[in-house]
Amino acid sequence: MSGHLEKAWAKGGLLPILLAPLTLLYWIAWQLYRLPFTLGIKKPEQPHQPIICVGGLVAGGAGKTPVVIHIADVIQDLGHSVVITNPGYRSPKYVEPALSESGALDPTEWGDESALIRRLRPEIPIVSGKNRVVQAQLIEEHFPNAVMLMDDGFQHLELDKTVSIVLDQAESANKMMIPSGPYREPRSAGRARADELIPGRFHVETAPLALRNPDGSSAQIPAKAYALCAIGRPERFFDSLSSQGVDLVKTTALPDHDDLADGNLFDAFEPVLPVIVTAKDWVKLEGRTDFAKVNLLIAEHSVTIEPAAQFAEWLESQLKDV
Repeated sequence: MSGHLEKAWAKGGLLPILLAPLTLLYWIAWQLYRLPFTLGIKKPEQPHQPIICVGGLVAGGAGKTPVVIHIADVIQDLGHSVVITNPGYRSPKYVEPALSESGALDPTEWGDESALIRRLRPEIPIVSGKNRVVQAQLIEEHFPNAVMLMDDGFQHLELDKTVSIVLDQAESANKMMIPSGPYREPRSAGRARADELIPGRFHVETAPLALRNPDGSSAQIPAKAYALCAIGRPERFFDSLSSQGVDLVKTTALPDHDDLADGNLFDAFEPVLPVIVTAKDWVKLEGRTDFAKVNLLIAEHSVTIEPAAQFAEWLESQLKDV
């Protein structure tokens, strides 16, 4: 999603108004997509159960992936096996869904989010691709007793989910649909379809960012630094660093899922100050041969859903009868 468009969503002004006719067309297209399911003409497919979807109502930057990783931990703590799925944006697997091999995943082949999840949870199988029904078929074939945990896909109506957990932080006053606003579908309708809204009786608790060096060792929070990222809602990353006492001399935000392959990427940074990047971006940067020319620090982002005991109890209740 264009950074200029995201800024316009946040600030308002003339651009969202000018885009209103396109928003009307998007709304019509969404209603036409949804109508056959509403009327019962089309039925969602159910090639595998149980399926837990962690979805969002806005385009990009809803913070779903850290929540998915946390829920995967909860599922395993409850004694269930789990397979994580995601779209694999800007990768070959986006077009052709596939079950990942073991070991580290190349982000250029599998996408940055798959590569990150594999690094953080190497024991969990991953299926990437935009076709959620095919994802479920692959899991039923290879892991029939596992919980399918979807990172994104709430608006993919072709697949019958067991439960949908929807993140809607509602940080922006702009509640319009794309492209006048950030919402993928009418906000009230999306919230009504959700089985569990967060925040609600549960909320996401974000831990302070932990910094490490490229060799994996822990690093101290620097007094001054640069920040570089290619994620949705980069201001969240920058604000988190600032709130932990980092004076950000320069911030660079590239489009979400950018491959960070530009040969001049590091030219704007002096080696005297560290360059802080997200863990999602590090899985792409570590393949470069020139990252040693700057002092890179990797920021790791983790969350929990609270109250933890009640959430685990609720999640188990959703799984026990499937």
